[in-house]
Amino acid sequence: MGTGRWLGELHFRHFRTGEIIPFLVDWFRIDDTRTGHPTNMATVSRDLRPQKKLESDLRRLNESLEQRVTERTSALAAALERLTLEAEERVRADVRAQQTQAELYHASRLSAAGQMAGALAHELNQPLTALTNLVNAGRE
Repeated sequence: MGTGRWLGELHFRHFRTGEIIPFLVDWFRIDDTRTGHPTNMATVSRDLRPQKKLESDLRRLNESLEQRVTERTSALAAALERLTLEAEERVRADVRAQQTQAELYHASRLSAAGQMAGALAHELNQPLTALTNLVNAGRE
């Protein structure tokens, strides 16, 4: 009566089913326009069952969404870990490939040097052999 209004939620119970029915109730005072004294009380009420059901559905959907986000986050973390391990393995494989390639280049250079040494030896041995044969022929 002091403020002329009360707004709140009340719970009624259905007589037959015993179901609790939440209501939003807005009680307000009606004053006499001539005297300004309170003459009546009025109320506007609204059944909150549809709203409560929507809120409950929304809570369930939110919990489901949070669970799905948690699952996806853990799946993405696992995938990131696998990708990180694969990337590290690729780096190690690249290092091994570079080492193998360096060894192959070294072996190739040694082979080329061996071929050049063989060709040089052949080129030197041929005149020396001819000279040795001439010397031996001259001795005989």
